[in-house]
Amino acid sequence: MEFCLNGDVLTPEERNLLIRYCVSVATGGRCATKELLRPLRQKDLRIAAQEQRALHFARIEAYEREAEEYDPTTAKLPRSMLSYFGGTPSKEQFARYRRETVKQEREAMRYLKRAYSVWVNYATIGKKWLAFHRSLNPRVTFGDSSMLHEACEFHFDDGTREAFLHSSLAQLPQWEGDRVHDWGNVMFGNMQLVYEDLALDRGETCILETVSHEEMMTARLEEDDLTALAEQGGETLAEKLRTLQK
Repeated sequence: MEFCLNGDVLTPEERNLLIRYCVSVATGGRCATKELLRPLRQKDLRIAAQEQRALHFARIEAYEREAEEYDPTTAKLPRSMLSYFGGTPSKEQFARYRRETVKQEREAMRYLKRAYSVWVNYATIGKKWLAFHRSLNPRVTFGDSSMLHEACEFHFDDGTREAFLHSSLAQLPQWEGDRVHDWGNVMFGNMQLVYEDLALDRGETCILETVSHEEMMTARLEEDDLTALAEQGGETLAEKLRTLQK
């Protein structure tokens, strides 16, 4: 079951409970820094820029292929797109839409080639937490942003899981609108390490995705997960999630 949990669907306390539950059952995860926690190397910058351009070209290719293969009699478009068009678009309408999408993608490529930020900031991080950061397999990337940062992808062992459970995730949001303790932001060592966009996997399934700065969250859980949440004090949360499926 997939749950879109953007906005005020859940309370901050419920989001916290859900994230901690997912950490407890996940086999691996991903998160990202907002800066470089290492010296800047031109090689890293070059590889990150090449990766970013490749992502743009792959999307452009996919958009152009969609336009070419689109058939309004068989197309299964997402609800958001049907709402945008006011129904199923004709082939000409869809092709025009995709041409505009490709144009925007190319404009974004040109912009990001000429406007990007590099911030190196690890002077106050102790050896213990730098070692922990390296254990999360960070790599330098732009991703879809204009800021060079590090993306982590890791497997959970007992030590890593305990570190996450005893991070800022062990604290509820401290004040109204406290995003620092919410929406997939995670801090370690009294803010020596700060991550965002936490995503958690269980085997081949991504059971939690967050886009921290946009306050977006998606969960993919089974009925057994909702039962376990209820048994761990999340009866209201489990029932709210079940209601979302009705």
